[in-house]
Amino acid sequence: MTLASWPQTFAGGRDEDEVLVEWLRANYATLSTAEKRKAVKRLHTEWGYTDRGLGDLLGVPASTVRHLRASDEELERHRLSQRVSNGGVSRISGVRVRRLADAWQDRASKGLSPREAVQLLDEFRALVPDHSA
Repeated sequence: MTLASWPQTFAGGRDEDEVLVEWLRANYATLSTAEKRKAVKRLHTEWGYTDRGLGDLLGVPASTVRHLRASDEELERHRLSQRVSNGGVSRISGVRVRRLADAWQDRASKGLSPREAVQLLDEFRALVPDHSA
C-alpha cells in the first residue's frame, strides 16, 4: 500500500495523524525512501510531530527522521559542506558507529526481522554522507 492509497476514512473517530503513524509503523520496512519521506514530512508539517517524538513512535533515532524530512536542497547543502570540510573524503565518527553497534547488539544477536534490518540500515545511512550527487 502506498501513501497515496492509504485510507482516508477512519474507524472509531481516530485522528488522521494517528492512522498515518500506525500505517507508517506497520509498513516502514517495505516503504520506499520517497514514501517514508512523504509521510514524515506530512506528520511534521501538518501535525507538528518532532523528530524525536516521531522517532520514538517508529522505533528509529531522531536523526533518521530528520534525514527523512530534510528537503532535497538541505541534503545537497549538507553533502556539499561535507565535501568542502573534509576534502571530499567521507568520514564517519567512530564514536557514533560504536554507539549504533552497541544499541543494536542485543537485537542483532537474536536475529533481525526484515523491518529491523531496514531500520538498522537507515540508521547507518544517516551516519554516512552521501557523495553520489
